[in-house]
Amino acid sequence: MAAHSEHQAVTLAKMREDYDRLGKEYHRRLRSFPPDNDELTRIPIVEQTPITRALDKIQSYPFVSFTLGPSATDFNLEDPETYIVRFGSLTAPDVEAILEASQPSSFGKDDQTVYDTNYRNGREITAHNVEVREPFGENLTKKIIRTLCSTLFVGKCLKIALYKLAIYEKGGHFDWHRDSTHRDNHHGTVLIALNTSWEGGGFHLRHNGTEAYFDLHPVFEKDPQTRTTTSVSLQAVAFYTDVEHKVDTVTEGTRLVLQYDVFIQNKGEAPDYYGHRVRDSKLFAEHLKPGAEAQVLGIFDHSALTKLSDAISEVHKRGTDEVSIPLRHLYRQASIRPEYLKGVDAVVYEKLSQTFKVSLLPILLMETVFGDDSGVMSTIVKCDGQASRNERLYQRNPRGYGSGNDSDTASEGEQGQNRSKKKELVSEFHLSGCTDLLQVSIEGYSDYTGNDAQCGSASYLGGGMFLYAKDSEE
Repeated sequence: MAAHSEHQAVTLAKMREDYDRLGKEYHRRLRSFPPDNDELTRIPIVEQTPITRALDKIQSYPFVSFTLGPSATDFNLEDPETYIVRFGSLTAPDVEAILEASQPSSFGKDDQTVYDTNYRNGREITAHNVEVREPFGENLTKKIIRTLCSTLFVGKCLKIALYKLAIYEKGGHFDWHRDSTHRDNHHGTVLIALNTSWEGGGFHLRHNGTEAYFDLHPVFEKDPQTRTTTSVSLQAVAFYTDVEHKVDTVTEGTRLVLQYDVFIQNKGEAPDYYGHRVRDSKLFAEHLKPGAEAQVLGIFDHSALTKLSDAISEVHKRGTDEVSIPLRHLYRQASIRPEYLKGVDAVVYEKLSQTFKVSLLPILLMETVFGDDSGVMSTIVKCDGQASRNERLYQRNPRGYGSGNDSDTASEGEQGQNRSKKKELVSEFHLSGCTDLLQVSIEGYSDYTGNDAQCGSASYLGGGMFLYAKDSEE
């Protein structure tokens, strides 16, 4: 079972088949990309290094929940063309009118739009047919953006747009999935549950081994004497587009949720705009649950960032020209841009670009398991559309980089060969345990029987940050 264990250790990702949600451009690139072409340069993978350990210590939460008080939610649901209040308001929705105007919800599978109530059972009204009217200075929109800018998208200029009103009646549900992205700069989703009564319909999120449950039921303020409701606050949750989520089966009632898309704007920001947003986070802290506070604190772990930068410099000093690390999140566009980076990726890029020349590229992790008990070989290939000469094909060290364990099992001659290889090595990919990868192909090994591993290969899609000394030539 040794090869099986190696396989599990290398992939670091659940098997997923929904990579089509990353966009048509990725599809085109992957179809034209020859993964078994020996002409392509393959970068050796190393694990358990000072670089990967520093990366794993830079924590962030890919989702946050918050409360929207009465001043931010007392708005009507209107017809965008006639401006008639057709569907009630956020705090008093007309469920019957909403159901009458809704259509069954579909979902994307491969290149098709399908309906399958076993996977998703719900209805919806798209933003073409419903609108939240905000007559008092867009209080709701501003509140959402300021909350996002103090948590998930610190330092970013954002725009949000209503995408649809999702409806789950009794029996409604939606299995684990990622949201389809609608533009290259679409990087987040915000859900706001309206004031209706329902049971079941729990909301779950998961990313990189972290799973969370959120209760989106409204919160009622009652008069202490009469026990009558005096105000209603709505619950909201926001998350990155690469975060998986699901809706449990609704057992009673109707669950209504507004879904907003979050877009990162490309325009520059004034020097003091960033500080203004940090001050906003103080003003809005009372509306945020503990996860939001942890998000801000976790991102700004300056000691971990400094250790990461120092570790990369040490590898450069040893003669490695190109040091690369994985991005924490998945991205839709084939050409990953700095302004679209999310969470930890954005903070790491900002820190490292002060010291190094940085390049961002999609990557494929190419993995081969050999059936003759010779182990696993894994390499990284840049998906930059350029085929360069492959002078040497390197095999990863399964014991980890610089672990000092080679002397326990290798002869002096083998150690000398290993040292010789290290001198020739000009590029290393440091694969951390907090990497989100999507399996895009698999051949050969789907089962393991007894102690005999089947020969097979697989490839995984992700993003990479490639770092060079500022005085070097890339």
